Amino acid sequence: MAVTVTYGGDAIPKSPFPVYVAPPLDLGKVKVQGLNNKVDVGRDQEFTVNTRGAGGQGQVDVKISSPSRRPIPCKVETGATNDVHSVKYMPPEEGQYKVDVTYDGNPVPGSPFAIEAVMPPDPTKVSSSRVLSAAGCPGGRG
Repeated sequence: MAVTVTYGGDAIPKSPFPVYVAPPLDLGKVKVQGLNNKVDVGRDQEFTVNTRGAGGQGQVDVKISSPSRRPIPCKVETGATNDVHSVKYMPPEEGQYKVDVTYDGNPVPGSPFAIEAVMPPDPTKVSSSRVLSAAGCPGGRG
């Protein structure tokens, strides 16, 4: 679509102007996928925002707040089809995080999302006081 602007019957420079009319916005079509409600501190995390059929301008924005209310950097990458957006982040501390996901400036269904970051298991803290042979287990041979 284009708009032609004239002054005194003459087209002004660069007229006609292209106009983009976005399809109607349907936030119900926006799906957040792979966002775990419990994650490990210090480990890369990733989830996707699928906007297929949602209309609008297609602008996905994600803001993540730490338990201490600091903003956490995240990277939003748009896929080849423009309707699947990959979000990557790394939680630096333990506690409850808030993930705000918006589409064209509007919160998507379920946003803000709550995420709990926990310390990952430390294998150096595991110990065993005795070793069992296979014979010590039911059905074991030894």
